[in-house]
Amino acid sequence: MEAIFYIIAKVISLLLSAVSLAMSTRVIMEIIAMMTSRDVSGNRFYIFIYTVTEIFVTPFRYLCMKLNLFQGTPIDAPFYIAYFALIFINGLLPII
Repeated sequence: MEAIFYIIAKVISLLLSAVSLAMSTRVIMEIIAMMTSRDVSGNRFYIFIYTVTEIFVTPFRYLCMKLNLFQGTPIDAPFYIAYFALIFINGLLPII
């Protein structure tokens, strides 16, 4: 039974690591797009990365909107909150 929980924790950890990597990739692509004045919104890879990461960011956007947090700030704070939450949860998995 302990082996099953270990496998489940490893699979979840791998998925969370993949989403964290996708979030990092999204940030890098947006920075490169700003630096080179190119539009990445039509790029299929960017659309895929955006779709995968936005699933995890949307609850934090909704929460920040309901609590009136970070309104009018130039950075996408809910995105970074979601990123750090994923890293935190991924760090807790080996403890469980």
